[in-house]
Formats: sequence, structure tokens, C-alpha cells
Amino acid sequence: MDGLGEKLIEQLVERGAVRRLSDVFQLGAAALEGLDRMGEKSARNLVAALDKAKRTTLARFLVALGIRHVGETVAELLARHFGDLDALLEAGAPEIEAVPGIGPIIAESVAAFFADPRNRAEVKELRELGVSWEKTAPAPPRGEGPLAGKIFVLTGTLEGMTRGEAKQRIEALGGKVTGTVSKKTSYVVAGAEPGSKLADANELVVTVLDQAGFEALLAARAESAGSSAISWRHQMRLALITAALSLALAGAASGVIIDSGDGTGNTTAPSPGDCTLFVCADPGWSHIGIRTNGLTGVYWAASSC
Repeated sequence: MDGLGEKLIEQLVERGAVRRLSDVFQLGAAALEGLDRMGEKSARNLVAALDKAKRTTLARFLVALGIRHVGETVAELLARHFGDLDALLEAGAPEIEAVPGIGPIIAESVAAFFADPRNRAEVKELRELGVSWEKTAPAPPRGEGPLAGKIFVLTGTLEGMTRGEAKQRIEALGGKVTGTVSKKTSYVVAGAEPGSKLADANELVVTVLDQAGFEALLAARAESAGSSAISWRHQMRLALITAALSLALAGAASGVIIDSGDGTGNTTAPSPGDCTLFVCADPGWSHIGIRTNGLTGVYWAASSC
């Protein structure tokens, strides 16, 4: 962090102003101005930098906690797999070890760290002080997700989103982020003041997205991932209703009941022995079956939807 160097940290520790990580985010300008080589302006700038640093990524937060064996690579694996800290807090060593790339020693270290009440209290304190990150859905298995197979390269500065957050959002949807533009690159995301990677993208005719285009792509793919099951369910329900109508028109049933799902669907009660096809068009369930008379009968639960 700009302005918070090793010598400054040593002074703060020696004076008892900082004993743990959460103390750093409670430093005020008045306390900083009394330090060596720290004037009023420098103190204000550092306080502003500390406030800005509260917005981070889960991976960086995990590194900052100082968990044994957890460096940048391991932190990225954990953040990508769990999506948010709460899920990791509740995970035991076996669940952590199930993360690809995490072995038993690291898993035990992480589990033991978060099992310690003092560490959990420190995490709670940091969050209450405003340290936060964007929550993401747990990453799909490698090779899956709406951005599976897509390779991104980031360049320039994105407004309101760090490069780490952008990477996390891409990976949460199954995409991959690399540092070099090549013919295999799917998209180059260009923020403000992009570097030479933008020229490389134009030379290789790689699709370039500005921030608005990038966020629109993420939103569209996230929506498609979330709605795929819903779409399938609607298709199933429509298929069932279509089948019911076809059977009725063919004379296989004396009538069709399209029920709202609350049991209130009605049609003229068939005569004993008549066959009425029954379809439930409720968003929660789709049922199709045959009612043999107007009072009793059975129907088959074709699928949930």
C-alpha cells in the first residue's frame, strides 16, 4: 500500500498503535502525524489509501490474514472455489482439501486458522470496519460454466472494479484470464489508459471490450447460467401441455384441465368411465395424467419445473 512502508509499520508497532491487522484500519490522521517523516498531508493521504484498501478481493484478504501456507496462488484457488468467505469459514479440512490444487497440509492449516475463535473475531472485526469484496458464485468445475473455453486478457484501469475483481468474476463463470494476447485470446478487456496489449489485440484481430461491453457480457452470461434450469422447466411444462392438447384433439381424452397448480382448475366433470387428461401448469410442478371420473383418480407427476 502506498505510504505504508515497513519502517512506518515498525514505528506503529513500537508505539503500540498496531497489534493486529484490524488496528491498521482504525488509524487516524492525528495518530499518524506524530510519526517520523509523516506530515499532515502525508497522514491524510495514508488515511485515504487505507479507506480505499478496504475494498479488496477475497484472495487478497486471505493473504493478508497471514494463514500459514496460504500465498497468492493458494488464496486464488480458495477464493475461486468457495466464492465467498462465509462458505470457507464453515468448511472443514476435508472440504478444503477437495479444492483442486490444495493438499492435506494446507487444508489442515486453513481449517485450524478459522477454527480459532481469536482469528474468527479478527475477521469479524475487519468486516465490521468495512473491509469487503465482491461475492461470487462458487466456481464451476474446470471446463464448465457459460464462459468455459473463453480466454480473457485485461489491460488498463476499470472504474469501480480492480483487476483482481474482474478476474474473479470471469473465473466464477468458467472463463480464464491470462497475461498475454495471442491468437487463442477470446477477448481483451480495455479499461482507461490501456497498455500495449490493446495494440496486440488489434494486430491479431482479437475482440476488444470496453468496460461497458465487458460488464454487459458478464451480466448476460451470468443470467443465462442462472436461467438455464428455468428455461428447461418452462420447456418441459409447455411440452406437457402441448402433448395433452394433442391427445385431446385426437380423441384420446374427453377433455383437458389446465390447472393453476392450486387445485382450482375446472372443466365439465366427465361422465363415469370418461377419460380426462389432467395437466398442472404450476411454476412449481408439472403433472400430467388421466382422471377416470369426476370424483376420484390419479395422475402422474411427470417432472418438477
